[in-house]
Amino acid sequence: MLTKIPKTIQSSELRKNLARYLKASDKAPVFVSKERGSGSSVLIGADIYNKLVGAYEEEMDEDEKKALIKGRRDFKKGNFLTIHEVRAKLGLASK
Repeated sequence: MLTKIPKTIQSSELRKNLARYLKASDKAPVFVSKERGSGSSVLIGADIYNKLVGAYEEEMDEDEKKALIKGRRDFKKGNFLTIHEVRAKLGLASK
């Protein structure tokens, strides 16, 4: 589970030690402060990214499943909805 940001490095530090921070990002996110206080960025490894995307997709699939079940209930009541209408009603993007 991800927690609050433990440490932020400066972008100049990232440039100096890029290989080290790329390797570190495979184990945990690396937080990089942009220059001139314009916010920060997060550097993460591909495995962590894939886990985040997988979790997001599972959540979206669950939302879509709920929408389909609700659509089926509406269908049985005589309220006919297409999948596109159900997705639009719930704010789900079309796949």
